[in-house]
Amino acid sequence: MTAHMTSESVQIVGLKNRIESFEKIHQIEVLKFFVENKVVVNENSSGSLINLGFLKETRPAVYADLEKLVAFIEQQNTILDQIEAEKKNISLQYFQDADGSFIR
Repeated sequence: MTAHMTSESVQIVGLKNRIESFEKIHQIEVLKFFVENKVVVNENSSGSLINLGFLKETRPAVYADLEKLVAFIEQQNTILDQIEAEKKNISLQYFQDADGSFIR
């Protein structure tokens, strides 16, 4: 990021990057959020485009709800990752022979 970006711009770019890092299923949920909230979505061959800066400026409540949605998705993914790690740990601990092969 360039030095002339405001903290607000950095925040908006950060939110954009967080959304772009989501798996497709979660990106679709974010897109549904935009449609349900009647946010202008421009589409081209690269995908769906939303002017987050304009959204924050003109509809701050919707922007705040978007931030909450993104945080929820991230929290949900963290919890699911923790559950999967624990599941793997339990599987390794209780369902393997001494030689490392799985008990059937």
